[in-house]
Amino acid sequence: MTNLLKNSKLSSPGMFSKFASDLQIEELAISEKFYVRKPLKITATSFVSGFFEMKSNSENSLRKWAFFAGMQNGQVVSKQGIDERLHERTQEYISAVFEQAMKLKMQEQFKRGQDEELAKLISLFSCILVEDSTAQKISAQLAGHFKGPHSRGGDPVATLKVQAIYDFIAQDWVRLDVTPYSKNDQSQSACILEVCQKGDLILRDLGYFVLENLSKLIEDQSVITKWDNRTNIYLTEKGEKLDLLQLFKNKSVVDINVFVGSKARIPMRMTARKLPAAKAKKRIAAAKKDRHKNTKHTPEYYELLKWEIYLTNLSADQFTPVQIAKLYGLRWYIEILFKALKSHFNFRKFLAKDRMTYQRTMITVHLLLIEVVWLMKDIYHYIEQEVRKHTTQEISILKLFSLVQSQMAFIIGIRQLEELQELILQFSKHAVYEKRKKRQNMKEKLRNFNELRAS
Repeated sequence: MTNLLKNSKLSSPGMFSKFASDLQIEELAISEKFYVRKPLKITATSFVSGFFEMKSNSENSLRKWAFFAGMQNGQVVSKQGIDERLHERTQEYISAVFEQAMKLKMQEQFKRGQDEELAKLISLFSCILVEDSTAQKISAQLAGHFKGPHSRGGDPVATLKVQAIYDFIAQDWVRLDVTPYSKNDQSQSACILEVCQKGDLILRDLGYFVLENLSKLIEDQSVITKWDNRTNIYLTEKGEKLDLLQLFKNKSVVDINVFVGSKARIPMRMTARKLPAAKAKKRIAAAKKDRHKNTKHTPEYYELLKWEIYLTNLSADQFTPVQIAKLYGLRWYIEILFKALKSHFNFRKFLAKDRMTYQRTMITVHLLLIEVVWLMKDIYHYIEQEVRKHTTQEISILKLFSLVQSQMAFIIGIRQLEELQELILQFSKHAVYEKRKKRQNMKEKLRNFNELRAS
C-alpha cells in the first residue's frame, strides 16, 4: 500500500462490520473473557482487524499489528501492548471465533444454485467428503509442542499439521484441526466418523487407512480409498492370501469382490487399472527417490506400483472402474486448496517466523484459518455466482485467492456482499481458468457430472 493512512479501509469508522458480525467478534470477546475490564486502547475488533490488515501488507510484525489496530479505533497502540495480549486467554478467545467461523452456514441462494447444477451428483451422494492434511514448519523453539520429522543434523524441528475434511459438493470446509506433525493421519482416521452422514461419499488417501474405522464407515457411507500394500487381500472370507501380481497377469483392468485384512476380513470391492508406461515409470522413480535409507522395497512392490488399485463399497452395477478412478480424482481438489492456503494466505511466511511463542503461533494459525473459512463460506460463493453472469469459464481457486489477497483490506471491510460488485468484472477476466481443449480443470469435473457418469 503506497499510502497506509489513505487506503486503510479498516481505519474508517463502522468498517469491518460484516466480518465482525458474522464471527461475533465482540460478543465472544465478552463470553470468552478477552475483556476482563473495559478496553482502553485494544478492542477485540481492533485486535483482529489489525492482524488482517497487517497480513494484507505481507508482514508479520507486532509493530505493524499495533499500527493497524490503533488505526482501526483511533488510538495509539504500542507493539508491547499487542505482545501482552498474546496469552492463553486470547488464544482461547480466537479459538472460539474460529469455532464460530466453522458454524457459519452458506446463504440459501448459493445452495439453490448449486443444487440445480449438481442435481445428478447430489442425487447419488449427500456429500463428497475429502480428507487430507498439510504440514507447515514453524519456529524451532516450539519443537516441544509441535515435534516435527527428524532432521539429518539432529537439530530440533517444529512442524504443525492442519487436518482437513472438505465437502466437494457444497464447496465448504467441514472440519479443520491443528495438530502436531507427530500426530499422524492414522491417529486422525476416526475423526470423520464424527461428521459424516448416511449417504456420504468419503475419499481418503493411504494416510487414513485404518481397517477398524474403514469397517465402520462402509456400514452407512460410500468409501473410495487407495489400497495399502501392507494389507492382505483375500478372495474368500476364510481363503488364502491373494497373489495380486498373479491375478493381474495379462490383464489391464481388474474388478472383483474381495475381503480386506488378515483378521478383519472386511468385504469390499477392488478395482485395479494398469497405468500407462510413462506414468508407471515416473511413480517408480519417485518411490525409489523418496524411500527411507533403511527401507528395502521388493521387486513385487515396484511391479504393483504400475497399477492403480482402489478399494470401495460402491456397486459395480452403478460405477465402472474408470468412474471409480474419476471420482477418486476429485480428491486432488483439496491439494489445490492447500496450495492456495500456503501460497496466497501467507501460511508459510507467517508461521515460519522465528521466535514466535506458542500462544502467538496458535493465535496466528487460527486467525489465518478464520480468514480461509470465512472467505470460502461467504465471499467465494458470491463471487462465483456473480462471475458466472459474465463468463462461461470456471473460477480458478489459485488465481482467485491470489487476487483476493491483494484486495483483502477492502473485502474484509465490506458491510454487505453487494459491495464486491466493483471487483466482479476484474475477477471475471483474471480469476478464471484458461480454455483447454484436451483436459478438464477441477471445477469442470465438479460441474460436468455427465462426463463422470459416461461409460
